[in-house]
Amino acid sequence: MRLTSKWIFPLIAIAAVLLIVAGRCKSTSPLDKKIDASSLVLQSYKVPQQYGSDTEMTLNKLFSLGKESIGRAYVAPNGDLLVAAPANFQPGIQSFMANLNKSGSAPTPTIQVKYRIVLSRKGEEKTSLDDWGELKPALEAIEKSQGPQKFSLAEQLTTNSLSSKEVTIKGAYSIIRTTATASGDQIVLSVDIDALQSLFHTTIQIPEKKLLVLGQSSCEVGSYSVIENVLGLKKEDALAGGKGTLLVSIYYIIEAERLK
Repeated sequence: MRLTSKWIFPLIAIAAVLLIVAGRCKSTSPLDKKIDASSLVLQSYKVPQQYGSDTEMTLNKLFSLGKESIGRAYVAPNGDLLVAAPANFQPGIQSFMANLNKSGSAPTPTIQVKYRIVLSRKGEEKTSLDDWGELKPALEAIEKSQGPQKFSLAEQLTTNSLSSKEVTIKGAYSIIRTTATASGDQIVLSVDIDALQSLFHTTIQIPEKKLLVLGQSSCEVGSYSVIENVLGLKKEDALAGGKGTLLVSIYYIIEAERLK
């Protein structure tokens, strides 16, 4: 994952404090040493509204780099950033916050992610890809590597979320959890998909506004809704022979972009 300029200084500023403290210890890193809650000092910092959630997340990630968390940051209802951390960490955090308040960086962007879950079966009449519109290039790529197939769209979902914030959406046949993070001219996606009893997870960096086939899995379906409403088959015909289920392939196709 590449870091935008917005993240580089926060990481350097706080990491510098950790390194200074580490230099004073002979054998134990402050990130690995268990911290007594009574040694934590609570400080309140003013933070620009557009940076609040990102700053909270950055500090909490740094506090959790060791075996145990050494502190906690939280954006209060009034917008202030509350930081509970060892006293010798607070000067570095204070310096970082002072520079952040002087920064003129852009506010946190909103990222839109579109998800398509496509089912396919081989050995049947090939799908006419001309009817698939913007999905045609992705399906052509699948057929180029996997051979002719009969495609059916099972799910089409869309999420909008602030950069680096997790979002969950539930459709008729799937639950999707995604964290999308703006990184330069790319978008980093951490995606968990639970579709038709098949689980899929990946973290990947992709260009904006470009369809991408995240992956493929196989699934045995026996649901009336999927077989008849999605695949367009008669259940009694599809399950002829007493198998009870029908084997299909699942393709996970996504597209992401920053909203203006």
